[in-house]
Amino acid sequence: MPPSPQTDPAVQWLTSQAYAVEWVEHAATPRVANALAQGRAPGPGHSKSLLLTDKSGALILVTVPAMVRANLRGLSEALGTGRLSFAAPDTMEQSLGVSPGSLTPLALINDDERRIDRVVLATELISSPTIWCHPLRNTASVGLSPEALIAFVTAFSRQPPLSLPVTT
Repeated sequence: MPPSPQTDPAVQWLTSQAYAVEWVEHAATPRVANALAQGRAPGPGHSKSLLLTDKSGALILVTVPAMVRANLRGLSEALGTGRLSFAAPDTMEQSLGVSPGSLTPLALINDDERRIDRVVLATELISSPTIWCHPLRNTASVGLSPEALIAFVTAFSRQPPLSLPVTT
């Protein structure tokens, strides 16, 4: 049975820290295009996440507004990593416990080995009053404040998230 607001470990942590969390069930949306096809245009604060790797194999989780294209070249320059590419699906599953289409910053709760080296939250997203992302599955979305997301990432990653402009 899929996690619910009462059983999802990320939501449980957020609520235990007194952060408000909204939960919305919906049809599977592994890609932004799926939400559009369902007649649900993602609005401000809706996000998508990318798992990237640099030439050394370091893993970088990037969360950006749903309707924009991430500027990977600009991001690699800002991070000083050299060329970035998408991590393999099995890397995502092994490090974060989610499959492609369900990637979310909340999956950091599954990164027991702290394999994710850096987390980047787009400044364009952090300025939204509510950030929407998947819980640990793509058949629901959760809405939380930027402060809640930053606190969560800080608690479950190697270091606090970086806030960078990452869109084109």
